[in-house]
Amino acid sequence: WSSDVCSSDLMAGNFGAARLEALAGRLEKACKAGDKAAAAELVAKGRALFAQTRTLMRERLVAPV
Repeated sequence: WSSDVCSSDLMAGNFGAARLEALAGRLEKACKAGDKAAAAELVAKGRALFAQTRTLMRERLVAPV
């Protein structure tokens, strides 16, 4: 890993991972509350957000320096 890869601009929040983590917390609460409709909606949102986050991370990590 180069120092560029480890720099602060690669913090999870910059890629949407912090939003994904927050969504996971909301999903956990919905599941514990037995709210199946909310859980299903959050799973769908999570899949889309994960795909977006993964793309951003790949683009940044393999971008030419």
